[in-house]
Amino acid sequence: MTDETDPPGFPLLEPSRRYAPLAAWAAVVLTPLFIPLKIIGCGYPPGDDALREAAKA
Repeated sequence: MTDETDPPGFPLLEPSRRYAPLAAWAAVVLTPLFIPLKIIGCGYPPGDDALREAAKA
């Protein structure tokens, strides 16, 4: 009997099968963190001090 979960002929993909879900979760978690940093890095400084603090939040 053969194991149907392993596709035949792709032994090089076996190491990446373990880390692919981890990489996907890392992308999901890090994306909301990078969006505000990108906005602040583009040089969007609001003029008012209260608006500046709200933009960082």
